[in-house]
Amino acid sequence: MRALSRKPSPVRHRGAALLILLALIGLGAIAMLVGRLNSSDFANQHARANQTTLAEVQDAIVAWSMQRGRDTGPERPGELPCPDTNNDGFEEGSCTAGRLGRVPWRTLGIPEPRDSSGETLWYAPAGAMRKRNSNASPLNSNSRGNIVVYAAGGVSILRNDVVFVLFAPGPPLAAQRREASTVTCATTGTTIARSNCAANYLEVADSIDNATNNGPFIAGMRSDTFNDQLRFVTTDSFIGRMEHRVALEAKALLKKYDSANGYLPFPANYVDPGCRDASYLTNCSSDMSVCRGRFPDSATTVLTPDWAVLERPDWFSYNLWGDSIYYAVGSAKLASAPANCSAKQSVSGTQHDAVLAMAGPLSGTGVRPSINLSDYLEDAENRDGWTGSAPDADRLVNPTSASNDRLYPY
Repeated sequence: MRALSRKPSPVRHRGAALLILLALIGLGAIAMLVGRLNSSDFANQHARANQTTLAEVQDAIVAWSMQRGRDTGPERPGELPCPDTNNDGFEEGSCTAGRLGRVPWRTLGIPEPRDSSGETLWYAPAGAMRKRNSNASPLNSNSRGNIVVYAAGGVSILRNDVVFVLFAPGPPLAAQRREASTVTCATTGTTIARSNCAANYLEVADSIDNATNNGPFIAGMRSDTFNDQLRFVTTDSFIGRMEHRVALEAKALLKKYDSANGYLPFPANYVDPGCRDASYLTNCSSDMSVCRGRFPDSATTVLTPDWAVLERPDWFSYNLWGDSIYYAVGSAKLASAPANCSAKQSVSGTQHDAVLAMAGPLSGTGVRPSINLSDYLEDAENRDGWTGSAPDADRLVNPTSASNDRLYPY
């Protein structure tokens, strides 16, 4: 008996083909998904690497700034370098407020800081923190950054007191060109090399253009038209670092004076006009009638000599630190004992010969310089030093964690 031959059904062929097609589509979808995940992961890795670089450069700029200030000359703690606008690694000799340029890495003494695309980081400093040849205004506790940075969306302001901003520009997008040919730069309005024009590195998000000198700037969402990454430093953290440097310098001055004379200088009277004007040519001078006041530019009285020559740095005077520092001395450590003074100053129950209080940045509706200690110190227990009576006025407390004030006992 002959076996019947069976031909494959056309329907069965079509079913097998459909299964193969579905399998291929599935594999393609999986491949696309994996590709997208890999691409997203790759972008996130780049973003994390950029944030690490931005943080390292931020720390380098702050460290450079805080070590500024010699006994003589224009250097002062807290001043920022101008940006590098010609890509030679060095800061420019002067700059306008918020001027955009590359990080001046040679000036800072660091390796060239590049983002994950190989581009050098960009940078903009607030006007109040520029070097003295660009900004002669005093640089002290009353100084404030004023650069504005928006959150993604362009509606909410992240901070309006930014001291400096750093940018990782990322690879070029759209019409950005970064070669050496010269054109009119949208950022500066001048003819410069494309490679030195911020508009070829920084982008617009939510109608806010990061390539605008002095901002405002935006920490926008990453997209096909925006790839800037930002990092910034605010006034409160920056001023706190600057005050710490200044307070240590002031304590060192007191120690040298004490070692040379056996007593400490009298404070300056808090109502002394020389402690409340904008001229560093008028001294904030020691007053023998007080034991609580401001830190004196001149320590000279009929009983006490001035600071030793070259001992008090020039910047102490022309940055008006005498206006900003609360200074109190126990009468036991003065050349004579003024009325209404305790023998020692007390900080949270511990006795000290003297105490310095750094006020932190100005907040709220306060105005400085002021004859009201409440415009400087935030803790209620510490606000009676200028107008109160001993012994209460000689009792201070360590500031709370919410306070900007910092005490430095001597």
